[in-house]
Amino acid sequence: MMELRKPYIIPVNDHVWLLNDDHMASCYVIDGTRQAAVIDTSIGLSNIREAAESLTSLPLRNSVDTILRGHCQSPCGAELFDTLLAALEDLAAGNTADDIDYEWLGFVSKAHPYQPNNRRIVYKS
Repeated sequence: MMELRKPYIIPVNDHVWLLNDDHMASCYVIDGTRQAAVIDTSIGLSNIREAAESLTSLPLRNSVDTILRGHCQSPCGAELFDTLLAALEDLAAGNTADDIDYEWLGFVSKAHPYQPNNRRIVYKS
């Protein structure tokens, strides 16, 4: 088995870090109030879980990776941050009645819709 590298860690602020996977891809560690999360995928050259656990004393979400669809193909403007944050708060509050099944790579997860443009937060149910 290939030995994983350590990612380059770049602090964004006191609660957010960018993890650079050998200058080929990146992801973020977000330190919340009760748990931490890894946002977006990397390419697997670095041990993202180990790096994330070294940055926070909070437990990582049950599923270590949260994927924001299309972050490489069509980056969103900063104006979407407020709508994404509101959708995450809605999801964290347990408002999942309108969530739908979402098939991805042979697995079924859940998708929490939000606007604009019919965006979704996909999560492990």
